[in-house]
Amino acid sequence: MDHDLNLALQAKVRGLLDDLPDGFGDLATIQLERLADEVAALPRKERLLVRRFSSLITELEALKMLSSELYQSRTKELTALREGLFYQDLLPLMVFFEFWKDLDVGTSPNLAIITKLLRDKRFNKIRNSIAHADFEFRGGTLVLNDRGYTQEYDFMKVTKLASCLAALVSLMGA
Repeated sequence: MDHDLNLALQAKVRGLLDDLPDGFGDLATIQLERLADEVAALPRKERLLVRRFSSLITELEALKMLSSELYQSRTKELTALREGLFYQDLLPLMVFFEFWKDLDVGTSPNLAIITKLLRDKRFNKIRNSIAHADFEFRGGTLVLNDRGYTQEYDFMKVTKLASCLAALVSLMGA
């Protein structure tokens, strides 16, 4: 990965870390500059999977940037798409979980932080609500419903969590 792009992604992650939903603070302990090295040390199968997934997420993020720019330039005409764009931001969280859940990261400390986060009850509630499209918007609040359990988040913070994870995945492919 280009050095400037790598630095830009690291800066993006650091900026997003300040505004994540409660319970996701462990992401701030990840040594961003070590992610690619930890991926490189994984067994061949896992290493290739992570790099391929990193490439796909990087491409999705590029598409998201294009659609976000269009949305921002035509906000008044496209207000009906707000929820769709938000869902587009959250969908990679589900895919990320499904991809990562069977991955053996061994003793890689930074990758282990991500594994722990993805197995956390809070993340599971977000993921289940997205998977079942069982959420709604109330003003700036995202109300998640998972089997009768309701949790509310500032929807921008959840979007920032998704963007932060996507940037982390992109850094893994460096």
